[in-house]
Amino acid sequence: MRGSVLLLALLLSLTAQAQRPEWKHFVGRQTIATLAVGQGKLLASTVEGFLLQIDTEARTQTLQYISDTGLPANYFRVLGIDRSGRPWVWVRGYGLFVYEDGQWENRTPDQIPEDDTFDAFFVDSEGHVWIGGWGSVARYDGDSWKIYRSGIPQFSVRALIRDTPGHLWIGVGSLVALFDGARWRYFDFTDSLGGGIVSSLAIDQTGHIWAAINGKGVAVFRDSSWTVYTPENSDLPNRWVHQVLVDSRGRVWVNAEKELVMFDGFAWHRYTETLNLERLGKNMIALDENDRLWIGTHYGVLEVGDTYHHMHYVGDSTGRDVIFGACR
Repeated sequence: MRGSVLLLALLLSLTAQAQRPEWKHFVGRQTIATLAVGQGKLLASTVEGFLLQIDTEARTQTLQYISDTGLPANYFRVLGIDRSGRPWVWVRGYGLFVYEDGQWENRTPDQIPEDDTFDAFFVDSEGHVWIGGWGSVARYDGDSWKIYRSGIPQFSVRALIRDTPGHLWIGVGSLVALFDGARWRYFDFTDSLGGGIVSSLAIDQTGHIWAAINGKGVAVFRDSSWTVYTPENSDLPNRWVHQVLVDSRGRVWVNAEKELVMFDGFAWHRYTETLNLERLGKNMIALDENDRLWIGTHYGVLEVGDTYHHMHYVGDSTGRDVIFGACR
């Protein structure tokens, strides 16, 4: 009898070893680190190493752990989505990647080291992709890269846009630099209190340039001069501004770290308590083609329309609608 028990225990042990499953990743709290929207989709990275994609029209999502995506490392930043709907990400130590034909392809310009850091991303009216690196800007026309270095200070280019005439605006260090095709102009936000970092740029329907100056506030370029909004001269809640976005109605949305605010041209409106938001990091808000605001949170992505909020919890295919009054 004792021998039979030992034999049974041995067989159970061998069976368990033969059928031992591989590790599975269970999705719990997921903090959104970076996100981008465009062409009917949202792409987001999480602090915990997941890649989230949401179909913004069908409201369905897919989720992959980093080892299953094909990306080479677990630290990556979502940069943007181009006109063809291709997502672009930066992977630390490996460079720039684009998702094309069912796989991630390294698209780092040959003239830029793969260990460079890419912060800025912009798609112009012709569909060209622009990226900002360390003391450089690169433009991809679909076939090849053109690199711009001359005249760019040796700091990380954190923001870039092109205006209607085709002039290039970049945020580099405490400067906003303007290239009109022939020469550079520099606007320095350093003053007696020190400098702020130009972390984001946007352009409104009238051609005015808006800049997020992390450490100072929000600036706008009108009539050949800058106006800087700070907590001292406006209702901007703090100086730590990561992002500035402008929607099709001309409203300016500001990610001021612990606060989400909107400037309608006359007054500043705060939404942090209304939306029950916690601290916002950089690259945590985005606007889609329908003026819906998408916000990265500690649990997923919050979609904000004119009369509703919808939380897309990471790993949940449906999310949850929360109906409020018109909050925008």
